[in-house]
Amino acid sequence: MAAVPVLRGGDVILTGHDSREAAAHAAGEDEETARRFGWWPQVSTEQTVLAAYEMWAAQWRDDGPRRTFATRDATTGDLVGGCELRIGREAAGEVSYWTHADKRGRGYAKQSLALLCDYAASIGVTWLEAHVAVDNHASRHVAESAGFIESGTFTEEAEQRIRYARHAGGGTSLGPQMHKFRDDMSEFVNARKALRSPRSARSAFERRITARNAQRVIRGRAVGACGRNTT
Repeated sequence: MAAVPVLRGGDVILTGHDSREAAAHAAGEDEETARRFGWWPQVSTEQTVLAAYEMWAAQWRDDGPRRTFATRDATTGDLVGGCELRIGREAAGEVSYWTHADKRGRGYAKQSLALLCDYAASIGVTWLEAHVAVDNHASRHVAESAGFIESGTFTEEAEQRIRYARHAGGGTSLGPQMHKFRDDMSEFVNARKALRSPRSARSAFERRITARNAQRVIRGRAVGACGRNTT
């Protein structure tokens, strides 16, 4: 059983969710939130939020792969958003984050994401991804501010998204190591393309990459359900 830790940093605190805040949670969502998370034109209600809270709590109780936090203002304790880590295979994971409509633009998402990355590193996750819609510039800025680097694009549900990646404990201060990570991720993307290409192309690719590099690239894969982000 994994207890929900209380994480503090800057202007935010990450905690578990409180069922008494379900109505406030629903009221904090808007069309942008619903559209980014894929349920527009439906909207959240107090009942659907309570169901989500129970599911998130069960994941913590069962030591599941989904670790969802409430983001709170460090001074007032008010619920201002949330963030989530989905733990995948090979010590990898995916992050998502959101901020209530009337709380955006105050740095809550950036600070909560930094705490989430530190938490991921503390439980043994080494590589992280964030999947952000190309036109979601605010969320892209949050990811980049937290040290994530573009490692490719993909299309899902007719929407083009950017795959951001970083070392879980890396941050923006890694310098040359982050550049090396970007090169590794680019190499991995090329490897996946080669695996879908004709045999001759695969053979040419295999001659270009050493077994050591291939192993490092494979360790860098991040596996998880797609997260969409709002700030």
